[in-house]
Amino acid sequence: MQAPPDPNPYMTAQAPCRRPPWVWIVIGIACLCGCACIPISAAILFPVFAQARLAATKASCMSNVRRVGLGQLMYTVDSDDQFPPASKWIDATERYDQGEVRIYTCPAVSRNHGEYGYAMSAKLSGKKKSDLNPSDVLTYETVELHRNANGDPDSAEYPARHGRGRVQGTVDGGARTVRDGD
Repeated sequence: MQAPPDPNPYMTAQAPCRRPPWVWIVIGIACLCGCACIPISAAILFPVFAQARLAATKASCMSNVRRVGLGQLMYTVDSDDQFPPASKWIDATERYDQGEVRIYTCPAVSRNHGEYGYAMSAKLSGKKKSDLNPSDVLTYETVELHRNANGDPDSAEYPARHGRGRVQGTVDGGARTVRDGD
């Protein structure tokens, strides 16, 4: 009796493929280089990510200061061209923030304690907008973290929240970054 023909003549039993030793050496070196590249790339990228996060926080802070300034400008429209009293500036202008109370908190300040982080220039309290220079400082970052903080922006202690600069809002509704020492 003859053996039945092989159904698939291409499938034949073969010995397992053996790689030469140099292939294993190359694979091992590639794995070592890959493992070494991870910490090196992390060391390079972490400062980049930290700078990007700082820039995003600063941009968010500038946006908050602009919006706070616009609320104060809307207050002047409704109040015979006068800025709110510095002792209660948030209380007077919060109706213009459209329910966004977070704009009174600097994003670099911890939000767990309801801290604020911005202050109004006491020199502008109750003053007419038309009597002021558009570049006068209206709101600024401060270390005083209570509601309705106010004071003199020229003599105030500034926090180091955004690198080497601080954010200030001006009478014209703009925001700018002032480097320390300027």
